[in-house]
Amino acid sequence: MAKPQLNRESIIATAIRIADEDGLDAVSLRGIAKQLGVHVTSLYNYLPTKEAVLAEMMKALLAEAGLPQGTLTWQEWVKRFAHSFRSLALRHPGAFQLFQRDASQGEQIIDSLESALA
Repeated sequence: MAKPQLNRESIIATAIRIADEDGLDAVSLRGIAKQLGVHVTSLYNYLPTKEAVLAEMMKALLAEAGLPQGTLTWQEWVKRFAHSFRSLALRHPGAFQLFQRDASQGEQIIDSLESALA
């Protein structure tokens, strides 16, 4: 059996899967490495800390959410934003706990908020 390809994306996808199955507190570098069948030090080539993993998880979740952008009425923006986040929470119940822990950051959230302000 071949080992899965180790890269940033596979690490983040594994972390999200662990969070969804066992909760956000279950995400650890050792747990991710075990799931991927690699030694934990291999992960450091891609992400140096658990905090870095959590930050990248949030970016990946925001990208998946498909937050509203473009010219919209504020009512339509609020409706689409709420729908996007609700759908994301239903797909990723464990990983969604990140949004209760830290403020959302990243290009996706900025673009969506700029759309809302416009």
